[in-house]
Amino acid sequence: MKRLTFLLLLVALQVILFVVFGCSNSTSEKNAAKEKELLESLSKESNDFCNKEEYKRFFIKSPCYANDITAEQLSDKSMIQDAEKNDFLKYREEVSSIDKKFSDISQTYGDSKDKEFGLFLEKYSIKNKRKASLDFAEGKITWGEFNKIRKEVAQEGERERIRIYGKQ
Repeated sequence: MKRLTFLLLLVALQVILFVVFGCSNSTSEKNAAKEKELLESLSKESNDFCNKEEYKRFFIKSPCYANDITAEQLSDKSMIQDAEKNDFLKYREEVSSIDKKFSDISQTYGDSKDKEFGLFLEKYSIKNKRKASLDFAEGKITWGEFNKIRKEVAQEGERERIRIYGKQ
């Protein structure tokens, strides 16, 4: 009788462990798959954005990807033209939207490292890029200064990525 009770308890414990850890693992796998799917879609959206005809004039002064900023673009002393301000703000709002989606996906579907990086993006990158965009649109900084901030934010993002995930 004691042996039967022990076996029943052991089976019950195995069922509980399967439910707790089996479902958790399954949820983690589903989240990872969903995260991958959403990030692939967002990557396509980002690439499509960088090819938008309406923003190409801005990419001459400040490339779509901050890592592509040249020394010449960093030293550009020109200011935004009044006629460009509304389109520039629209362009930068689309950038913020893509950045926010990346942050949200990472925080919603990612593991603990992804969540940490997503929070960094939200609290540091998006905030600083938005401030630089507004300062530039308001005529407080030049194209070169705007590019310098973008480049610094991208470099800080890379340092934070390495801190969180390790060198890859």
